Amino acid sequence: MYKAIIIEDDPVMTMVNRNYLREYKQINEVIAFKRAEEGLEHVMKYGTDLILLDYHLPMLSGGDFLKELRSAGNTAEVIMITMDNEIDVASVAFSFGAMDYLIKPYSGERFRESIETFLMLAETKSVKKHLSQSDLDIYIKKSREQVNTLKLRKGLQAETYERLHKYMKKNLNRAMKLDEMEKETGLSKVTIRRYMGFFEEQNLIRIEVNYATGGRPSLLYIMEK
Repeated sequence: MYKAIIIEDDPVMTMVNRNYLREYKQINEVIAFKRAEEGLEHVMKYGTDLILLDYHLPMLSGGDFLKELRSAGNTAEVIMITMDNEIDVASVAFSFGAMDYLIKPYSGERFRESIETFLMLAETKSVKKHLSQSDLDIYIKKSREQVNTLKLRKGLQAETYERLHKYMKKNLNRAMKLDEMEKETGLSKVTIRRYMGFFEEQNLIRIEVNYATGGRPSLLYIMEK
C-alpha cells in the first residue's frame, strides 16, 4: 500500500485529483495541503510515496519545494502539475527528480497513465534492490516522451500531440496514409500534417513518398519501434 499527498491551492483541482486517486486500491492514504510549507513539514515528519505538486503556489513554489525535498534526501516520487508548458519550468522539475509533468487541463486518461507509471516503479523497487536495464529503459523512455511533449512549437496543443502520438504507437511499423488517419482520428488533414511534421523533427517518425498511387504521389507516415 502507498501513501500520497496533494499540494494544490485550488480546491476544485484537489477534489478532482483525489477522486482519480480513489480509483487505485494500492493508494490507501491521500492527504491534501494548500501550502507547500505544510506539505513539506508533513513529508519530513511522516514520509510519503507520491506527491502531486502544483508548481504555482503562494510563498514556497512547487519548484522550491522540490529543491528542498531533494536537498533533505527525500526520494518520494513527484508528479509536477502546472499550466506552464515552458521547457525551462519542466527542466527544473525533471532536474530535481520529478517523475512526470502534467499540464493543466489534463485528461483523466493522462492522469491515470502517470499514476500507473508510479505504481510500476514503486512495485519494481519493492521487489528489486537494483533496477535492471530494461526497468530503467522504460522509465527513461517515459521521461523523454514527456520532454518532447513540452517542446511543442507555437500553435501545437499538448492534448492533440498526445492523441496523435498514441495513435501512431498503436500502429507501429505501419505506413499510414493521410486519408486513413483523418478517418480514424477525426482530425483534419491540415492538423495531422502539422503534427506529423513536428514528429519528424523530433525523430519520432519517418515520412516516405508513395509513388505507387497511379496518380499524384502521397506521403506515408511511419513510426518504428
